[in-house]
Amino acid sequence: MSNHDKNEVIAKMKGMWSDFYSSHLGWTKENLSKKHGPCPYCFGKDRFRFTDELGQEKGNGAAICNQCGNDSGVGWVMKCSGMSYSETIDTLGDWLNLVPVEVISKANKRASRTSPYKMGAQIDHERCLEIMERTERVESTPLSTYEGIYSEFGFDVGRTKSGELIHAVPCFMAYSDGLSDEMCNVMFINEEGDVSYAAKDYTRQSVSVIGAFKDDEYAYLVDNWIDGIRVHLATGNRCVLVCYSSYNMEMVAYALRNHKLRVACRLDRELLCVADDRNVDVVIPNDEYSFKSGIRKKIYKASDLLNS
Repeated sequence: MSNHDKNEVIAKMKGMWSDFYSSHLGWTKENLSKKHGPCPYCFGKDRFRFTDELGQEKGNGAAICNQCGNDSGVGWVMKCSGMSYSETIDTLGDWLNLVPVEVISKANKRASRTSPYKMGAQIDHERCLEIMERTERVESTPLSTYEGIYSEFGFDVGRTKSGELIHAVPCFMAYSDGLSDEMCNVMFINEEGDVSYAAKDYTRQSVSVIGAFKDDEYAYLVDNWIDGIRVHLATGNRCVLVCYSSYNMEMVAYALRNHKLRVACRLDRELLCVADDRNVDVVIPNDEYSFKSGIRKKIYKASDLLNS
C-alpha cells in the first residue's frame, strides 16, 4: 500500500514531470524537447515525443512512442523504472516533499494555463535564453540616442559583423493570472528602428515588459517599444506592456482583463477602438501625437476620444 495519496501526488506533479524525468530517469533534452526523438524505453531513434498532455489533461507527464504506445507520467515512470504503481506513487511523493512549495505551485500554475487562440510563431524558452546570453548591456545605442530615450538599466544588444547594435527584447505570454515566467520569443530592433523577431513574427497574446508587472498597480499597453520606454519614464517607471500591434493589444487586454490596465496611445483610431471594446481607460501624449512631448495627467474614456 502506498504511503502517499495518489490523487494528491498526481495533482502536485502537474508541470513537474520533466524535472523528475531528467533527475530520476536520466531523460535528456532530446527526450523532453516535445519533438520526435529517441525513446528512453525502447531506444528507437525517432519514434518518441514528450507531449505532457494526454487527452484534454495538460501537465500530466504524458508521452507517446510509436512502438511503446501512449501513456501518462505515472505509466512512463513505471515502464522505465520497473516499479509498481504504489512504488511509483511513493517515489513521486517523496521527491515532491524535497521540492520547495513555491516551485511546485508555480509549475502547477504554468501547466494549467490555456488559451483559446492559436499563438502562431514562437520559440522555446531555452532558445530565447541562448539568444539573450549572447547579448551585452550598454547605456545607449544609436537608436536610443536618435529617439532621445534612456533606461536606468541600460539596453540589451547584440552586434552584427559590421558592428551594428541590435536591441534584443524578450517576449512573454499574457494569461488571465498574469505573465509567464518563461520567454516565448525575442524582438529585435535595429538602428533604423525596424522590428523583427527570432520566431520570424511576433507571438500572439505575448508582450515585452518594461518595468515590474504588479497586481495592485496599473500597467500601460502600448503598440511599440519606443513609445513603451517613453511611457514608462513619463508615468514614474510604471509597468508598460509592449503589444506590437493593435490586433495583439486586443488579445492581451482580454487575457489580462482581471488586471488594472490603461492604454497609452496617440490619437490612433485602431488603438482607441481596442480600448473602447475592452473598456480600458486611455492616456495620451501632451501634444496628442508623440509621447516625446510627455503624457497628459488626465485619464480619458476611449469613447470620448473617438467621438471628439
